[in-house]
Amino acid sequence: MEIPKPIDTKIIASPKNFNPLSKETKVVGAFNPGVTTIKTKNGLETILLVRVAEIHRKKSKEHVFLPYFKMQNTKNHPIKIYFDKETAKNILDETKKSVFLKNKMHRRLKHISLPRAVILDENGEIKKINQEPALLPEWEYTRFGKEDLRITKMNDNRYIITAVSAHREFGVSTSILITKDFEFLESPIKKNTNRPVIIGIKDVAVLPEKIPSPSETETIKKGELIYAALRRPNSYSYISTPGIWLSYSQDLVHWGQHHRLTKEQNGKITGTGTPLIHLDDMWVGAFHEIDTTNKRKKFKPYSTKLIGLDFENPWKVKNITDTLLKRDDYIDILPKPGYVPNVVYATGITENNGITNIFSGIDDKHTVKDKFYTEDLIKFLKQS
Repeated sequence: MEIPKPIDTKIIASPKNFNPLSKETKVVGAFNPGVTTIKTKNGLETILLVRVAEIHRKKSKEHVFLPYFKMQNTKNHPIKIYFDKETAKNILDETKKSVFLKNKMHRRLKHISLPRAVILDENGEIKKINQEPALLPEWEYTRFGKEDLRITKMNDNRYIITAVSAHREFGVSTSILITKDFEFLESPIKKNTNRPVIIGIKDVAVLPEKIPSPSETETIKKGELIYAALRRPNSYSYISTPGIWLSYSQDLVHWGQHHRLTKEQNGKITGTGTPLIHLDDMWVGAFHEIDTTNKRKKFKPYSTKLIGLDFENPWKVKNITDTLLKRDDYIDILPKPGYVPNVVYATGITENNGITNIFSGIDDKHTVKDKFYTEDLIKFLKQS
């Protein structure tokens, strides 16, 4: 089977493009962007909400500095990064990204992330890079930041943005915001609250239009038009590998009727990548696959495949391709390994006039755009 080759591959964002939010931090990653297009007076522009990650500048054998935001549970309060200073004796386990603390019995990230906007013009060239965060930490569950955004362009001209947050009490959760112009952002939870929208779930990507409910509940009739979203459960992964699931909702707050779309195969596990777009007779998106078979490798390889769901019945998987993108594809433009090596993590996809762009985070450090002919990707899917 012939694997489609990109027409063009381009680095869109790197740590050098962004200033740190604190004098005590440095930027180590600009990756995993939420992506969409919006019509402006200057043409069809592309908006990327890039995850910008920062760590403490100091390295010490005696201490590790763990960043957090001091939360006031109010909107628009000043952003300032604080640090918990933990001794090496209190660290039970340490990786490049996190530590597990003995006295608190939970894991903490060494970095902290917030999204910042990068705007591409109608030709795909960088028009503007914003240094101010696009989304602020406002409630307790965002104490450790917001990361790995997805943006879905709905068929009613709204945009649905999802963002992941990790917290020691709330666990991993996903917040949802709705906008028409990226100026005013609204939560589906109408009253101010410090509760996240979805607890225990990450990598949520909403479908661009409502679909008929596949089953009937006490509140939902079979065939009723409701929201659907790809998601990745995060709890008890040592019992059941997460994979990609599909869930349904009437209001973007209460989710149910969950069912699995992908499962572990031969030591390779999957997770949500981009939102889905309508191509040909399918809902199409890119997703990541993690190869866990080589136990000696410190960093497990992440690669990208395509999935095609039936357009009328998106709970039915029609096609899954072989690997489309892998880390070796970027050796020429990014020869050195990044913050977390061997990672290709697709989070954004756009299509216009027969061209499909896939946006990925490479090595938790860079954002790269791969440009394809749409017909090549459809052919690749249908051959699978």
